Amino acid sequence: MATWSKKISSCDQEKIINFFKKNTSQGPKNKYLKFFHKQKNLTISLFTNNTLLLQGSADTIEKFKNHFFDLNLIKKEKKFKAKLISCNDSYIGCDEVGIGDYYGPIVTCACYIKPNDVALLKNLSINDSKLMSDHKILKSFEILSKKIKYHATICDNKTYNRLHDKYQNNKIILAFLHNKTLISLKKKINDSTTKIVMDEFTSPQNYDKYLKTIDPKISVKIDLFQTKAEKNFLAVACASVIARALFLLEIKKMEKSIKKKIPLGANKKEEIIDLGIYLLHLHKLDAFAKLDFKPITSKIINK
Repeated sequence: MATWSKKISSCDQEKIINFFKKNTSQGPKNKYLKFFHKQKNLTISLFTNNTLLLQGSADTIEKFKNHFFDLNLIKKEKKFKAKLISCNDSYIGCDEVGIGDYYGPIVTCACYIKPNDVALLKNLSINDSKLMSDHKILKSFEILSKKIKYHATICDNKTYNRLHDKYQNNKIILAFLHNKTLISLKKKINDSTTKIVMDEFTSPQNYDKYLKTIDPKISVKIDLFQTKAEKNFLAVACASVIARALFLLEIKKMEKSIKKKIPLGANKKEEIIDLGIYLLHLHKLDAFAKLDFKPITSKIINK
């Protein structure tokens, strides 16, 4: 039996799960297993650390890889598209934060970067916000907010929960928020032909499908979706920093309103649950939390 494993993007995970979901097999009891499918000559295991494990005949694994991971074609296509946007161009970069935090809003941001903005961003050491301290992000935002053309959309928790109840898919919500953000930014800038780069939270095909689900009056075309785009495009890095700064400022407002520290992320389970119980008693849980984190929400309600 041959095996093959690889860490894959959320976009590739979505493609695989959607392709096989009608025939999903009951996998072994494993809290680290996100998706499992077994068929003749092939077993597919997708783990919570984003690792895909294929086990089966060498031929079947190779066919699977060719179907889902035509890596050479993907690389060529992305390199070709990336050449359409150079450091000598003005362009827009998009990113979002808050999707992995139980508490706090979702913030989408789009930044319009001109060639003469590059020096400023490099002097500020603008990078992926996940690689910068919160203090550095807030200090950078004080300057960026005055110098860079951007627009951000802050989706509060009550709105997020209402939208999730309606669509049952947070990627549909992200597509809606990004589109709304881009419409507003394009109204601010006098550049109708500018290219747009988006950090790839889903495939281009699904992004278009999600927008059709919402059916907005205006749908802004994305020129390039790229995983970890903040590492290759300063405009996307800038968008991630501004979005994170606005997220942190919203968290500070929320903390002030309840006079309690809010744990970020979703891993500090005890702190998150303790605060959730407190908020539940105040009838404010839906105003602070993303209720679609079902394991956490269930523990709060059951306690």
